[in-house]
Amino acid sequence: MRPSSLVPPGSSRRAAILVFALLPAVAEAAPPTTPDDPATAPAEPTTPEDPPPPSDAPPVDAPPIDAPPIEAPPVDAPPVDAPPVETGETVPEAPAPTTNAAPADDLPAKPKKKKTTTKKKKKKKKPAEKHKVNQGTDYRLALYPGGYVQGPAVSVGAQAGIRQTLEPKKNHRIVLGLDYAYEPFSTRTLGFPEEDEAQGGLNRTLVQPIHILEGRASRRMVWNKLVTTTLDLYGDAWWPSKTQHQRWSMRLTPGLRVGKSTGLFGAVETELFYKKFPNYFIATRRIDQEGAISTARIGYDFRKRARVAAGFTFDFTHYLDSHYDALAPDGTFVRSNESKNYLDTIPFAEFQVRPVKGLRIQGRYAFERQKTQHYNRVMTGRDEFASLTPYFFRGYYDYRRHRATLGISWSFRNRLRVSGMVEAWVRHFDVYEARDVDNFWTGQLRLDAEIEASLEAAVRVYTLKHRQREHDFFISLLGAHVSRTSNMKHEISLATNFDITRVFLGFEVRGH
Repeated sequence: MRPSSLVPPGSSRRAAILVFALLPAVAEAAPPTTPDDPATAPAEPTTPEDPPPPSDAPPVDAPPIDAPPIEAPPVDAPPVDAPPVETGETVPEAPAPTTNAAPADDLPAKPKKKKTTTKKKKKKKKPAEKHKVNQGTDYRLALYPGGYVQGPAVSVGAQAGIRQTLEPKKNHRIVLGLDYAYEPFSTRTLGFPEEDEAQGGLNRTLVQPIHILEGRASRRMVWNKLVTTTLDLYGDAWWPSKTQHQRWSMRLTPGLRVGKSTGLFGAVETELFYKKFPNYFIATRRIDQEGAISTARIGYDFRKRARVAAGFTFDFTHYLDSHYDALAPDGTFVRSNESKNYLDTIPFAEFQVRPVKGLRIQGRYAFERQKTQHYNRVMTGRDEFASLTPYFFRGYYDYRRHRATLGISWSFRNRLRVSGMVEAWVRHFDVYEARDVDNFWTGQLRLDAEIEASLEAAVRVYTLKHRQREHDFFISLLGAHVSRTSNMKHEISLATNFDITRVFLGFEVRGH
């Protein structure tokens, strides 16, 4: 007896015929798949998984298909699912199709916001100003009515000046100036010897009216902010009331400074001069002279607040025709064949302080040592018996002098200016013996002392502006005093004991 599970023999044949009959219909329904067509390729799963195991079913040979190929559906159309083929084995289902959205890894990255950097606009450089050669012209006009207290006398002084500043190149400055002054009570000729007068005549010439004409040309060049060179040419002419004191002079002063405006600096300069006294001829002597004054200075600037310096000056003066006395071998006094010379050595120290704006304090101390050559004199005085006794002094005018000077100036907004100066010195002679009023020898070496002081205050009362120029009007008051004392009471050649006091009221106009 056969089991009931067996299929009748004719049924298997019918099933095989049915399968082969349905194959063409299945082939027409399934679209052709091309690996290069991205629209029909199955989308990759978003989550990576292991691929399914390969099937062990044997391939089925299909008959050739004569039907035309079916066009692929549009990209947006879902893929067509083919009916499953019965192979007798369980085939894993294909993953469900995903949407047309690209995977997260294939999405384009969001564009990063660029950092907006604001570029600073370049400031337009101002065009360089054209260099001006003419830096301006300044002038000064003044009247000084005043008086000489010891006179008494009243008169009017006057001043006028003009100055032109030029800059041919940067750091190259040239200044040209011309000045005129009339001083009714001048002390410029105070030290002149007057051997043709005696005592009373000296008092009349302590002060005298004088006309002065001065000219100056100076050049200043800054080479590399460290080296500065200067060259000054100066000339003057005096026409005093006493014609013997008329003078012409010329000075040429080259200078060199090394150092910046702040810090250590050094400077040297030499003044070459010539002085001519055309009308001076007293006791067969003239006082025309020539010479050189050399000064070396080293100091330190403290940020424009203070400056200290120390230096040394050597002054050589040669008189062209000034012959004095000499001692002959037989003991008599004769006229020297050599003209006299002065040799001065002057070490000094100085300072300048600017504690606040507009205020300046200056001070200086110097020790002067004068030695003379061919300046020997025979002087006659009375001894203890009232007899005239001649003394022969070698190095007649050799001396040592201590000199101190202090000056203060203050200005306020160019409206108020106040300045003051005081100077004092003491002079000790080496061999020159003093005499009293009656011409008796005192047995003491000559000792002189002098003090000089001045004070000036000026106020700007009005300013007139016209055609790019300013004209300032000032009113000023000036007082000056000189006092000299000496144990040399017998005055023959020079006045040695006197007082001079002068007071002036000034009216001044300055244009710039």
